[in-house]
Amino acid sequence: TQPQVGLDSADRRENVQGAFVYQSRGGGAVCSQRILVIDDVCTTGSTLDACACALKQAGVISVWGITLAKAR
Repeated sequence: TQPQVGLDSADRRENVQGAFVYQSRGGGAVCSQRILVIDDVCTTGSTLDACACALKQAGVISVWGITLAKAR
């Protein structure tokens, strides 16, 4: 996707829509797991939301997000 910097809220959501897909690479499945997603900066939450949606589609029970900074 293109960088999120400079995009407004609607464009950010559109930019990351479908950007994340879970693919098992020989490790344990995420089905029935609880996942923590860590992001460096949260501006609108679009990236965390798109990532959480992909994980939920893979069967994750719950997704929690934590960020290191909140942009203004």
